[in-house]
Amino acid sequence: LCMRISVVICTKNRKDDLKVTLEGFYSQDYDNFEVIVIDNASDDGTIDMIRNEYPQVIYTFLPTNINILAQNIGISQATGEIIWRTDSDSHPESKDTFKRISDIFQTQPNLDIISTTETLVKKDFSEIELSTLDRNNGNDIDGYPVKSFSGPGSAIRKNVFDKIGYYWEFGMEELDLSIRALRNNLCIKHFPNIRTLHYSSE
Repeated sequence: LCMRISVVICTKNRKDDLKVTLEGFYSQDYDNFEVIVIDNASDDGTIDMIRNEYPQVIYTFLPTNINILAQNIGISQATGEIIWRTDSDSHPESKDTFKRISDIFQTQPNLDIISTTETLVKKDFSEIELSTLDRNNGNDIDGYPVKSFSGPGSAIRKNVFDKIGYYWEFGMEELDLSIRALRNNLCIKHFPNIRTLHYSSE
């Protein structure tokens, strides 16, 4: 059984990066997912690119830039059981990522948030390692308990937002959400072998 995944992307004036990102998601070997793009008032042709090349995207244009809070609009629109939280310059490295995410959540019903390894493409594929990762606690198959997650590539059960609320404001929003999750006894794990490519655009 494949869990439905909702990819939520907020963007502003990253038309070319967003195209690379969308291609990365639509190359997944997985059928049960949707892509939601919330546009923070782009004026670089993003709206025409989406409408002409990616009509399957669930697209919302905002007249003003509300930064990370645009994620909340996307999450509220999502029909999936899992929210794939990402940036408009990031996508999974492997085509089987969504299948692996679905399998992990189904075999670990008490797991709430999956963090992946953020890989900086513009810095020779260097990896950003979570400061809270303790490699003596856990394993690569079952994951490592951590206290935060990587923003460009993470999978969050949608009911987490029902339990602890949505994003509050721009800046350290992953850490803020993580703190609220841990205070509510939710489980966050890092899976080093699931990698997200982050092109780290301006």
